[in-house]
Amino acid sequence: MAGTRQRHLPRPLGLLHHEYMTPVPLLIVQMVLAIVFLSTSVVYDLMLYSTYISVLAFFATISALVYLRVRRKDLIRPFQVPLLLPILLLVILIGRYSVLCRSGCP
Repeated sequence: MAGTRQRHLPRPLGLLHHEYMTPVPLLIVQMVLAIVFLSTSVVYDLMLYSTYISVLAFFATISALVYLRVRRKDLIRPFQVPLLLPILLLVILIGRYSVLCRSGCP
C-alpha cells in the first residue's frame, strides 16, 4: 500500500477490497509465492533462503539508518537511538551472514 502511494510499485497492486479494505492483488501475489515455496522438495533450502533474505533486509535497513544519521543530521526524528547500537547490530549481522555463507551460500 505505501509503495503504491509513493509510486514505488504499480498502482494495480495497491487496490483495496471495497468491504474488507485488504490489498487483494498483493494477497494473491503472496499466495502464489507461498505455493511456489511450498512446492520445493527440500525444506532446509527454503529456511536458508528466507534467512538470507531477512539478514539482507535487516542489513539494508540498519545501513540506511546509520547513513541518514551521519549524512542527514538535520532531519527531525521522533526519538534517537545511540549510534553505537545500530553499528553494533551491523557488526552482528555481518557475522551472522558470514556464518550462513560458511554453511552453504546459494
